[in-house]
Amino acid sequence: ARQDQNLDPTAQLQLGLEAFESLSAEKRDYTVENHLGLIHQTWSEFEEQRGRDASGHLDGAIAAYERATRMDPYLLPAWINLGTCLHQRATLPRGPHPEKDLAAALQVLEQARTLNPKHFVPYFVEGKVLFSRALREQDRGGNPEPDLLRSVEANRRGLAINASMPHLHNGIGVAQLQLARYAWETGRDPGPFLARADGAFRQATAVAPGQVLGWVNLGDLLIWKARHGQGAQPLSMLQEAETVLRRALGASPGDLAAQVNLGRLSAVRMDWFLRHGGEAASTLAAGESILARVLTQDPH
Repeated sequence: ARQDQNLDPTAQLQLGLEAFESLSAEKRDYTVENHLGLIHQTWSEFEEQRGRDASGHLDGAIAAYERATRMDPYLLPAWINLGTCLHQRATLPRGPHPEKDLAAALQVLEQARTLNPKHFVPYFVEGKVLFSRALREQDRGGNPEPDLLRSVEANRRGLAINASMPHLHNGIGVAQLQLARYAWETGRDPGPFLARADGAFRQATAVAPGQVLGWVNLGDLLIWKARHGQGAQPLSMLQEAETVLRRALGASPGDLAAQVNLGRLSAVRMDWFLRHGGEAASTLAAGESILARVLTQDPH
């Protein structure tokens, strides 16, 4: 709860950790190990948000969830939590074995789906794992499309179970947008992927208008389209993107991603004015103001 209010939860987490770790071996059952994992996982997320090394607590969470799955392999929560943490560790800037962790996460999530094929969360996490693996493949000069398409399919399977989850719509949208970017980079038409990404993000905002991520993602898409000439009216797209990102800030005042995208929007708008004529000075000032606020929140 303290973390949700942007407060430091470490003192409370430390107390919880000490309480569970003080239990004797015979009292450390599935429930205890799963709670130990949750404490380490929450702590790792807090450390990562603060730009600090989260690997120690992620290792602790993974070890606890692995013990829980061995104690009772037929209970679902520890499998889902384990897959989530393996993915999180794989995406750390200096993760020791990202490929191994991504492969292990997919195996764990397959087990979770086997236990309960009607639970949407394993499909959502699987989509994230496949998306991360696709980005790694592209960074190596490979083709990300197979895993991006599998990511889309995993999220669609989740939506077939629960169509009201915005995370699944956003998962489809980010994969489709990445497919569009890759198509553009390889000399192909990104239009069909962009249209599907647009539809997914708008659906995410429709089912959860009070959640920030759908608005941020839609703004990102509109900025990309305006920057790369994917539409007849780039300034109109930028205006819509600004409206969308203001909605994001209305849902979550001070949201860093929304402000970063507003800064990117100012840069694209200024570039258009410089090339086609228009009032660039006020756009530059607006962009500099946004950048100053972002740096105040996150100097890194």
